[in-house]
Amino acid sequence: MKRIFATPTTANLELTEICNVKCSHCYNPWREESMGSISLEEEKLKIVFNRLAEAQVFHVVLTGGEPFSKFNTLLIAMEMANKNGMSVSVNSNLMLANDKKIKQLVALGLDHILTSLPSVDPSTTDSIMKKVGAFDQIMKGIKTAVRNNVRVSVNMVVTRETKNQVYEAGKLV
Repeated sequence: MKRIFATPTTANLELTEICNVKCSHCYNPWREESMGSISLEEEKLKIVFNRLAEAQVFHVVLTGGEPFSKFNTLLIAMEMANKNGMSVSVNSNLMLANDKKIKQLVALGLDHILTSLPSVDPSTTDSIMKKVGAFDQIMKGIKTAVRNNVRVSVNMVVTRETKNQVYEAGKLV
């Protein structure tokens, strides 16, 4: 059976530009110039979710910046998606995740998080993300999500420095 959709089935919604790291491969290198001044607040979220519902979008990817950095906004977005019958996933570096936050998101229907692991080498990850301890925080976040029954997908931006680590990264995760 051939099915034709009249609108996009999925929308990516950047909740905030705030991020807790400064990855060298970030698609948003100008973010630091306005860090914190651009975030969706409740009134704008209502408008966006109403429009998404009108367009019959049935899945929303909540992203950022780092969506956990504006956790209350993330919760509100999850609630609005639920109200409109949309499934939700989150893109996060998981460095700000903890059991309490993950449990709150699971209670609102979250079952999937996409995260990134730049390298299997902790010092390389820390260098790429420009944050000491990034590797350990990501790994802790992954374990926290999995422990709370959230499916985690891990991607890796492959660079000249990390191109020979792809297989090892797959084995690690």
